[in-house]
Amino acid sequence: MGAANVVLAAEKAGDIAGVAALNGFYDGERWLRSIHTYDEFLKIVDEVAEDRVNRVLHGESKLADTFAPYPLDPATGDYVEKELSQVYGFGHPTRLQFTDLATWY
Repeated sequence: MGAANVVLAAEKAGDIAGVAALNGFYDGERWLRSIHTYDEFLKIVDEVAEDRVNRVLHGESKLADTFAPYPLDPATGDYVEKELSQVYGFGHPTRLQFTDLATWY
């Protein structure tokens, strides 16, 4: 889910000759709109905007369920539950800042 961030980082670095990025949204806003109802999408936008203000004022991003804005399809969800959730350290909440970066870049 972080491929778009790799592309953004390479762009900002300026001296990168090429980038290989897999599993990216690339247009996160369009992707989020396509998988959520309009009301769900607006709720995500509002939550991310509130978190952005909180980061500026208090230097901290809220922790949230990793897959709340990015729900998994049934097959992937099953794999995550059976295999990945057994790995130590997997499944920790993710900062909403990730949603902010993945969504708008």
